[in-house]
Amino acid sequence: MFVAVEGCAHGELDQIYRSVENLARQRNVKVDLLICCGDFQAVRNENDLQCMAVPDKFRHICTFYKYYSGELKAPILTIFIGGNHEASNYLQELAYGGWVAPNIYYLGYAGVVRFGGIRIAGISGIFKGHDYLKGHFERPPYTNSTMRSAYHVRSLEVFRLKQLKNDIDIFISHDWPRGIYNYADTSELLHWKPFFRNEIANNVLGSQAGEILLHELKPKYWFSAHLHCRFAATVQHNEQQLTEFLALDKCLPRRQYLELIEIPHDSTKNLELCYDPQWIAILQSTNHLLSVRPCTQYMPSGGPGCTERWDFHPTEEEIEKVNSVFGNDYKIPSNFVATVEAFKPRPNYNRNAYQSQPQLNPQTTQFCEKLGIDDPLEKLIGKPIVLTTPVVNPDEIELDDEEEDSFDDHSNEVVAIESNDLFFVDTKPQKRNKMSLPQPQNKTLDEDPQCAEKEQVNLIRVPSYATMNEKQQWVHYYNGPETPVNVICDQFSKYAGGKLPLVSVALVQGKALGGGAELATACDFRLFTEKGEIGFVQGRMGVVTGWGGGTRLVQLLGQHRALELLLTSRQIPASEAMALGIANGITKSAELSEAVEETKQWLQLKLSHAPQIIHALKQIVATARAVSYEESLQNERKVFAMLWGGDANKKALEQNIKHK
Repeated sequence: MFVAVEGCAHGELDQIYRSVENLARQRNVKVDLLICCGDFQAVRNENDLQCMAVPDKFRHICTFYKYYSGELKAPILTIFIGGNHEASNYLQELAYGGWVAPNIYYLGYAGVVRFGGIRIAGISGIFKGHDYLKGHFERPPYTNSTMRSAYHVRSLEVFRLKQLKNDIDIFISHDWPRGIYNYADTSELLHWKPFFRNEIANNVLGSQAGEILLHELKPKYWFSAHLHCRFAATVQHNEQQLTEFLALDKCLPRRQYLELIEIPHDSTKNLELCYDPQWIAILQSTNHLLSVRPCTQYMPSGGPGCTERWDFHPTEEEIEKVNSVFGNDYKIPSNFVATVEAFKPRPNYNRNAYQSQPQLNPQTTQFCEKLGIDDPLEKLIGKPIVLTTPVVNPDEIELDDEEEDSFDDHSNEVVAIESNDLFFVDTKPQKRNKMSLPQPQNKTLDEDPQCAEKEQVNLIRVPSYATMNEKQQWVHYYNGPETPVNVICDQFSKYAGGKLPLVSVALVQGKALGGGAELATACDFRLFTEKGEIGFVQGRMGVVTGWGGGTRLVQLLGQHRALELLLTSRQIPASEAMALGIANGITKSAELSEAVEETKQWLQLKLSHAPQIIHALKQIVATARAVSYEESLQNERKVFAMLWGGDANKKALEQNIKHK
């Protein structure tokens, strides 16, 4: 079997496949498998680019999106591991591996597969000692710090790989195993990379985790990349076992980034990608060791006094259990499904792009359900729960509503409002103030493909917490007993500050109580009708704010006023809300359709700039509230640089605007 090995891909799939084809033609052989050693850059769209830890000048969309969208198909089965230049948000969806596009397979944080009888193992990321013992706590949208720590190797994956006892034919890593330079002549290496001299002398060049795995697993071949040069070495472990090490360059002209290697294989085996039974058993038996916390976690060591299991090499019973689950059919299903819209070529595609919210991948969900193991991302963000009927709080309290009877004959009417004007909270009083959630939808606001096309504001009908209109359905998550508290909090928080890339206004027409009050504070502006009220009544219900409302209330009013409103749980009329600074204005009309028109007129006065300028100004203000002073200044300069010389700037200069 001929295997093509490539170093750092950096998203240049078109060029890599052309190079493989040319090299195979020159040697008159058929290539059955392509292995990429990291920095693959599986970037589906411009939002994925914002999750890649590289300077802005290197944020290029490249060509992967064509294979993701189906415009092109990989001509060779491709396997890769992650490096330190990746769209971490996408790879994090596939923690245990999966298809990132048809015929392109990612091994996950760590993984083992079989192809034609060849056993291939790999580990993603690079080694950094300060994150090695932590859990996988990162989640998008990332900070500058977590965008980098997301691709750092963790001890859990190393521990799991160490449980493998049988022969490994090929091992893939991004960075080199530490000390590999001791097994070859380094003169040529230092000729091209003289700055490696001190690191080699101090034995700090490369990954400590990789060094452990190299001498523990003793694979026949080890392929790496990362340091952007070609280097080969032979590690003689003992009389019977040796490892042929090869590191390759990145995909650039006249660089040594690709080689064809003939590897013996079992000709009786089909050339199809399969799970490894031992690895599956190890994932099952070590599932309890999975952590998603940013704190130190030590793996079982088997030292003196240790009473827990520390050797997780699969037993016959565990292998038999795996066999029964898979029915002895380990072929990896071709179950790729696109989870976001692919990139559509356009100029200046990086402008106004933002990190998307995390989402679960159906491949990982199916895999975890089949094995009975946890998805790390699901443990972080919770699992969408499909509700067939509205959920009613058994401990609901009756809230007085003087207008209750006046709406008896109109409680089921749908208010006709234009669909593309503004974002507001509908707090129209209903017959009973049921504290229940409406039936869920399969997509949330940030998944709406029309959302990115709106220029300035958008109309979203959202019910308040205490006055639910069951015809206005939007909630995707329910914070039930099996779901982490932060799930529904994050769903509401994504509309707060700059996380919604549109200007938002809450129109409080009736009583915005509890969750309705929290959602109102998540908007950029709040207008009240004369009958509008707002109240943080959670204390009366035996709970506290859980959807970010308490935090935002402190930002709006300061610590003491916010605490007073939370402690008293009193309902604030429109006039007092205006005096406190919760309300930005009071409409003249209390009738909904007229109040909406008045709100639109009020908002239009604030939307005179070009849409991209409005979005940028909002981002600057929102970022200033969320980060340090220095980070805010850096963000402001970055946004300015993106707009300087842009279309809006040029148009304003052409108009020769005079400031009087």
